[in-house]
Amino acid sequence: MSLDAIETQTKRLLKVYRQAEAEIEKEMQRLVMMSEKTGKDYEQLKGLANMQKNIKSILNDLAQVNAQWTEEAVTQIYSNAVYEARAELYGIEAVMSGGFDAVHQHAAQILAETVHSRLADVITTIGRKTRDIFRVVQLDASLVGSSLGYETWKQTRDKILANLKRSGITGFVDRLGRQWNMNTYSEMLARTALMDVHLEGKKREFIGLREDLVIVSSHPGACELCKPYEGKILSLSGATPGYASLDEAEDHGLFHPNCRHNFELWIPDE
Repeated sequence: MSLDAIETQTKRLLKVYRQAEAEIEKEMQRLVMMSEKTGKDYEQLKGLANMQKNIKSILNDLAQVNAQWTEEAVTQIYSNAVYEARAELYGIEAVMSGGFDAVHQHAAQILAETVHSRLADVITTIGRKTRDIFRVVQLDASLVGSSLGYETWKQTRDKILANLKRSGITGFVDRLGRQWNMNTYSEMLARTALMDVHLEGKKREFIGLREDLVIVSSHPGACELCKPYEGKILSLSGATPGYASLDEAEDHGLFHPNCRHNFELWIPDE
């Protein structure tokens, strides 16, 4: 099933991001603890440069993973969605029949570029957040050299370490203004992006097959945004009289980030 594949691909990417976050946090903790030393001698500056180099390398590796994962995951999820749509109309024996026309190929490419761009934004945020910490903990002899300055710095240092331990790398904000850490944000982003790919693939295939009506799935624990649409029949194009459009439902919150709802073909009884 496409939804199972979405979870598998999401967990696959999340595993990489968790490892990257752990490695970056380790470098951040080393940086903060280095502030115990005073002055700006050669060894300290060399250590600082090495930490920056290590983090840059981690982010470069993450960027390569993003590119490979995006190509593989989007291709799989989009293909599964198209086959799922065909099976709902023609039966399981028709799932593998036919190929992908130029419309599907173009759509999959655009979706892949969008997903990759959103993941690239995550790396940009990580880089900016780590640079902020570097600036805060620069080994400033004038600060550490005074008793008052040192005590103030100790409080700042302890706060940074506590935040890293408690929340990881934070600073990710969604469109509703909610704060996320690196792990939860990358997981939400991957799952939501692939669900968008799945829904778009089914939608385009149904439209290509001249089918316009779909019914929204239901599942326990649905949120208040989605409950009104569970089991509801929607028009993909908005052109079928008597039915609300898919766009209208999405505008009211259906298929929000981390949403698990799907839709299936609906053919009215003759």
